[in-house]
Amino acid sequence: MTKKIAFMFPGQGAQYVGMGLELHDKYELARELFYQANATLGYDLTKVMFEGPIETLTQTQYTQPAVFTLSVVASLLLAGQGIKPQIVAGHSLGEYAAMVASGILTFETGLKLVQIRGQLLQESAAKHPGTMAAIIGLDDDKVKSICENIKPGIVEPVNYNCPGQLVIAGETAAVQAAMAEAQKAGAMKVVQLQVSGPFHSSLMKEAGVQLETELGAFKLHDPVVPIIANYHAKFIQHAAAAKEAMVKQVYSPVLWKESMGLLIDNSAEYFVEIGPGKTLCGLLKRINRKMPCSNVENEGTLQELLTKIKI
Repeated sequence: MTKKIAFMFPGQGAQYVGMGLELHDKYELARELFYQANATLGYDLTKVMFEGPIETLTQTQYTQPAVFTLSVVASLLLAGQGIKPQIVAGHSLGEYAAMVASGILTFETGLKLVQIRGQLLQESAAKHPGTMAAIIGLDDDKVKSICENIKPGIVEPVNYNCPGQLVIAGETAAVQAAMAEAQKAGAMKVVQLQVSGPFHSSLMKEAGVQLETELGAFKLHDPVVPIIANYHAKFIQHAAAAKEAMVKQVYSPVLWKESMGLLIDNSAEYFVEIGPGKTLCGLLKRINRKMPCSNVENEGTLQELLTKIKI
């Protein structure tokens, strides 16, 4: 293989009923992993993924294991075809699938941690309610300044996705006040997101502290494949650093734009988004228009990638 391939793993948001069904029906490995997911979680995740209804699939406790499982299944199927990453990263929830691809987590451990993380986030959001909003068309520094000047209330930049797109989160009234100020400042678009909490903001600190306690029961490994962490956009060097990344990611901004820059700086030549949707490929195009990117989420996209990348 001549190209240096980067795998990117998406977070929740692009889930849909039927996700993973084609891979389940065609590949024995996929069926084994889906059955393992059902057994590990203690309920029929595949039924929710394949049959819905969408109202159930979009609940966080189902969405996160579903996106994680599909991402791991697809990445392992690619590995079976000889396509393996030389470097990986994941956006928010996607960081857990990236950690499986890097060798830090086993599939089972990752699934259990995703389930725990989702529960902790839901509990924290119930105690510290809030919302998130996407601000499009303003410089990051301008959005940050707007958030800092909102009084009273908590509102913070939380997803540095790409140039001109920054997601903010915090207490609902403060977020809405920041949205209004962003519009006054000339934002092209301001959208309040359909989410159940102010994720990646300081309001999630309690969930991070609880996750740190839970992580004590799990064994993590040093990465075999280089992986970039969301919270500081640097490489994770060892298992202890991976635990720190998991904890801090809960209540720290996702530095995705910086993470993609590091991937490119480290000679990544071809990007593959593994999991539902093409969100990360879209962000990459706005970060560096020249970088080729494919997504893999079903049999059609898997075969399409195999024709593009010659082994």
